[in-house]
Formats: sequence, structure tokens, C-alpha cells
Amino acid sequence: MLTAVPLYANIPITSVKGLAMGTSSDNKNLPVCKKTIGELSKDAKTFFIPSYQRGYRWGENEVKQLFDDLWGAMKANKEYCLQPLVVMKKGNQWRVIDGQQRLTTLYILLKVLGQEPGFSLEYETRPGSKGFLANIATVKEEKRELEARKNPDYWHMWKAKEKLE
Repeated sequence: MLTAVPLYANIPITSVKGLAMGTSSDNKNLPVCKKTIGELSKDAKTFFIPSYQRGYRWGENEVKQLFDDLWGAMKANKEYCLQPLVVMKKGNQWRVIDGQQRLTTLYILLKVLGQEPGFSLEYETRPGSKGFLANIATVKEEKRELEARKNPDYWHMWKAKEKLE
């Protein structure tokens, strides 16, 4: 079953919300309901990024725009739509069909803020990314930057982390 989840931020960042909707395999519309990332994580703790997804490539502008939008929503005490996260439940994982750039950036932001995201990200073609992200804010700067230079995904994740600090 495919689920589109337009993400909403209801600050603090730990309560990122979404609106679950989509179409089932028999083309019947699914009901619409709001869910937080935490609620999705109760159903499955892992968001799995399949091999057909491009690597993490958000640059400084996209990361800054997301942060500025979240910060503005927080200051105004408003919900904010972050665009859809399209996922498909498979076993004990959410397979990410669309939205992995936003989801990865939110994960990095939570790590920079010293919060545990409550979910993990696994990449089918980039298995080391899970460990890199899990420790992105805690490993010594020089070592992590050196590691980031060896992999384009890590490099962009590292640059996003630097922008969010």
C-alpha cells in the first residue's frame, strides 16, 4: 500500500506531522489522517531508501530554506507543510518512494539539536550511510570530514550538518 504523507512541522521539531493519504493496490482511496513522524515510527522504526532513489544531494540553499521555514513556523507557533513523504509499508519498514531528501535533512537537524530522531534511515545501495548519519553530530570533526570526502552522499550530508549548526 502506498501512502503519501505531506509533512507538517508543529514545532518543536520532534513533533513533525504529516497527513497520510494515498491509493491502495486496488485503486481505492485511503482515508486522510494526520500523523507525526513519531507515530509513523511506531509502525516501523526504519525508513528504507531503495536503490532507485538518487543519493542525498541537497545543497546549502535547500537546507537553509527548510531550516528558515521551520524556524519561521516555530516563531509564529504555526503548523508548516514540508511537502509529501511518499512511503510504502513493507514488513517492519517504510520504503521511501519520495521525500528522502527532506527526511534525511530532518534527521540531520535532529542530530545537530542533540535529539534522537526515533527512527533510522537505511539506504539499499549505500549501507554505510546509516552509521554515518547516526554519528554525524558526535564524531570528531576532522575524522568525519575526512570520511565525508570519500563519498558524495556523505559529503552532502556533512555540508548539510555544517549549515544546520
